[in-house]
Amino acid sequence: MLFQYGLTEKAHDLDIMVELEDYKIADAVLSSLGTKLKKREEKSLVYLTEHFNEYVVDGIDVDLMAGFQVSHEKGVYRYAFDELSMPESKWIDGIKINYAALEDWYVLYQLMSHGPLKANAIEHHLFKEGVKHPILLERALRGNLPESVKNRIEGLLYQSHPEYKVI
Repeated sequence: MLFQYGLTEKAHDLDIMVELEDYKIADAVLSSLGTKLKKREEKSLVYLTEHFNEYVVDGIDVDLMAGFQVSHEKGVYRYAFDELSMPESKWIDGIKINYAALEDWYVLYQLMSHGPLKANAIEHHLFKEGVKHPILLERALRGNLPESVKNRIEGLLYQSHPEYKVI
């Protein structure tokens, strides 16, 4: 996603997000295309994703996720993965590839220990290019988020859309 939006020079891996009910099918397809890596023994205290597996397909690291959730100091934030979450797409070799919205990942990266640099890069991009999908940020504000994250989202919304009013 970051590569697609020009925020990194190289794609390091491929993250695939699916609906909970589609996880078993996606797992079977990826397992047939490559090598499914052994699950980690330890459970993450931060990433509470309902389903997660890693694969190697043609030398590319692929992560498959469904029910993505992140724990933080104020509770748990659940990524609202639905048709609004995939506003951009591109056709590659006759296959439609949907891309997640930067606005959603701006929120998620702020909650991840390894995400601040990515969140800052997305924020810079959204300040420069404008927020294309403000509804996603507004939806995130209704979720369980720390005040510091809510404040950054509201600042970004107001800067990009001055008509936005904090409720």
